[in-house]
Amino acid sequence: LCDDVLPFDPQAHHGYDMALDWCRTQRLEPPASDHLERVIRSAVHGYETQQLATIHVRLSTHSKTAIDRLLASEETDPDDAQTEESPTISFSNLKTDSGKANLDSLLVAIAKLKCINEIGLTPEVFQDVPAKFIEQFRQRCASESIRELRRHPAEIRYSIVAMFCWRRQQQLIDVLVDLLLQVIHNLGARAEKRIDKRQFAAFK
Repeated sequence: LCDDVLPFDPQAHHGYDMALDWCRTQRLEPPASDHLERVIRSAVHGYETQQLATIHVRLSTHSKTAIDRLLASEETDPDDAQTEESPTISFSNLKTDSGKANLDSLLVAIAKLKCINEIGLTPEVFQDVPAKFIEQFRQRCASESIRELRRHPAEIRYSIVAMFCWRRQQQLIDVLVDLLLQVIHNLGARAEKRIDKRQFAAFK
C-alpha cells in the first residue's frame, strides 16, 4: 500500500479492492473486512506521518519562522490587512481569489506572491512527495481555520502550511500571467475606443 498505492491515491479510496487483488495474486486468504480496513487505515496514517515528518525536517528555521509570522498576522482584522498603513498579507488573504482584472487585483496578487516568496520554500523540500498528496493537504489547509491550524503539532502545522503555500505560489504565478494579459487587453481596448471616438468627432 505505502509503496504502490498511496503515492498515487493518498486516501486509498480503492485500497480495499487493491488489497483483495493483491491477496488473490499471492494466493493468500484475505483477512476479514473489518481487519483489512484497519490495516488500510493504519497504512494511510503511517504514510501521512512519514511524508509530513519528511517535509518538516527539510524546512529551514527561516521558513518555520516565516510560517509562524504568517499565521500570527491573522491577529489583525483581515479587512484592514491591505491598507496603505498596513500592507501585511494575512493567511486568510492568501486563500482569496484575485477578483476582476484591474491594476488593484494585479498589485494584490503580486503582494501575495511576495509574501509566499519570503517563506523561502524550495523544490528540494517537496522532492519525492507525490503531487496528489500535496494537493490533498493544500485543500485541507485551505478549509481549516487559523485556530485549527495552530492546534496541530509543529510537525503537522508547518508541513501542511508549507504545502498550501507551495501550491498557492504556483497558482498565483498562473493568475498573475492571466491578469496581466487581461489588463493589457483592456488597456488596448479602451485606448482603441477612445481613439475611435476622437476620430469620429473630428470627421463629424
